[in-house]
Parts: sequence; C-alpha cells; structure tokens
Amino acid sequence: MKIRNGFISNSSSSSFVIFNKHVLTLDQRNAIFDHINYANEHDIEELKYSEDYDAWRINEKDHIIEGSTIMDNFDMDYFLELIGVSRDNFRIYRD
Repeated sequence: MKIRNGFISNSSSSSFVIFNKHVLTLDQRNAIFDHINYANEHDIEELKYSEDYDAWRINEKDHIIEGSTIMDNFDMDYFLELIGVSRDNFRIYRD
C-alpha cells in the first residue's frame, strides 16, 4: 500500500524550466533525468514511494532543461532544492 504525507494533487499539471543547464553538475543532471530512482535509492522520505507513473517528462534543448507532468505527485520543486539547484536557476509553474 502506498502512503504519502504532505501535499498531493490528483488533478493538477505542472512544469518547470532550468534556465541554464550549464549551472548544473553532472550529478544534478543525472538526478533530474532519473528522479524517481534517485529519490528511492537515496531514501528521500517525502519522495521515496514514487512510482514510474509519478515521473516528469524531462527534455533538454539549447541552454535549458524543462519538464512537465499532468499528475503533480512528485514534488519537483522540493527535489531540485534538495539536490542543490539554486532557486535562482529554475521556476516551477502550476495549473
């Protein structure tokens, strides 16, 4: 059984953009692209029960990394801050 604490939305969509992908370390980039496994392997309590269907679609183009989801169950805002991405370098957008 899956139990979650904190804010969960079952009907919202969200997106994010990291304005300059070059400010990220290789470890941060890898964590972002494999965020579900990273959260589970690093035993991040708030995110460790995430499943593949909670994953964000992540794309890289030009100088940015962007992601989107239709089910905002994986707290990407929290995750990006947790892995050390400066708040000045990304924005989260919620519908």
